[in-house]
Amino acid sequence: MIDLFPTILSISFAGADSTVLHAVDEVREMARGVPAGRALQTAFYSTGHSTLGQPSALYTNRMLQLLLSLLLGGQEQIGGVTVYTLKAPQRPCLPSAAPLFGGDEGCIVQNAFAAGGLVRGEH
Repeated sequence: MIDLFPTILSISFAGADSTVLHAVDEVREMARGVPAGRALQTAFYSTGHSTLGQPSALYTNRMLQLLLSLLLGGQEQIGGVTVYTLKAPQRPCLPSAAPLFGGDEGCIVQNAFAAGGLVRGEH
C-alpha cells in the first residue's frame, strides 16, 4: 500500500490544499517499482492529527477526486483507494450540496465513492 502521508504532513500550514497535486508524483514514483501485474493500494487521511491539524473539506474532496480518477481511468497502477476517516455523514447528503456538502467530510467521502460506482451511497 502507498500511504500518502507525506502529502498530509502539511495540513496545518497555509495553502495545504495545493499539496494534493503532489499525490500524482508520489503515485508515479511508487508505481515504477511495482512488478507487472501488480497494483498499488493508495490511502490518505481525512482525519485530524494531534499536532498537524485537520485536513479541510476541500483537501478531502480534491484528494478523493484525483485518486479515484487515476483508479477509474486506469492510467496509473492503482488497484484501490482507501480514506482513513472517522467521520460519518452528519446530515443527509443532498446532491444539491455537492461537492463540499457544507464541509461534511462524511458526505464528501460517501459521494465520491458512489459517483465512481464503487459503492452504493445514500443521497
